Amino acid sequence: KRPSKFERNVYHQIIHSSPTLLSSKTNHLHMLLAVPTMFLDKVKQDENLQMVELPGEILFHMVMNTQSEPLDNQLIRKGIALAIDQKSITQNVFANTGQPAHTYLISSLPASKVPKESEIHYDLEAAKATLEETGWKPGPDGIRVNKDGKRLELKMWAKNESTYRRVAEVVQDQLNKVGVDAQIQLLDPSTIRTQLRKGEHQLAIRSYSWDNADILEWFLNSTRKGYPNAAMWHDNESDYLMQQAMTRSRSMEERIENFKAYHSYLLGQYVWAPIFMPDQIYAVNQRVILPEKLIEKRLVGFSTLDYDLK
Repeated sequence: KRPSKFERNVYHQIIHSSPTLLSSKTNHLHMLLAVPTMFLDKVKQDENLQMVELPGEILFHMVMNTQSEPLDNQLIRKGIALAIDQKSITQNVFANTGQPAHTYLISSLPASKVPKESEIHYDLEAAKATLEETGWKPGPDGIRVNKDGKRLELKMWAKNESTYRRVAEVVQDQLNKVGVDAQIQLLDPSTIRTQLRKGEHQLAIRSYSWDNADILEWFLNSTRKGYPNAAMWHDNESDYLMQQAMTRSRSMEERIENFKAYHSYLLGQYVWAPIFMPDQIYAVNQRVILPEKLIEKRLVGFSTLDYDLK
């Protein structure tokens, strides 16, 4: 209804956490779109900054390449998924600024409300028992080996950013407890998609931001293997359920039920290990005047039309 109050918006991508906080304190940046959890207390205590928390649309998860041995075995993937302690990561990596993830969709979506037995929850003993079923037995150092003496070593990729790096380190430790040696490789954010397309990865710490169940089709459609289908997932039953949900629903209610069926099937195949759903946490410099009532569930996009600068 009126022109923007800003002449221009400039967005900076700053890989390391410390410079972002310093830049906001010195007025070089007016807003941080994602506050690193390690700096939450400092933001709260800083009189020059206002912290704004909104419900999140992001889901952290670990992708498993279903066409890379031994991850082509559903039981291996299940054992790995059950070894991820979502609650511990929520508390110790993200300072409880969000909630553990037990499905592949953010919790605000109706299609995330699958039967409880379809959800993926941490269960250390079940993880060990499942891996035992596969014939991989603990070796002298605790890492599992198969009948040929091959160790259960897996490459785990993550973005070379502080949050992804910390998640990867905790997941590495948790997998070690069930006899899986996850070897972390940090990749530059600008190259990770290119590398995923080659299909040479095994595990990858990833996240997405989306508020529609159709994200499952985007990431797990068998025609897009490599990227965005980093799980390299190809399964006829999955494709059938995907088509039911995407193109054959005659009402919103039927669409939700079809997506629930598709979602439940994917969870049972353990193509990902769900980890965490963070809140949206922004640090706003005192120069920015926000409206008293936010009309959107995020602080970017059209919301910026309602901001003033002192």
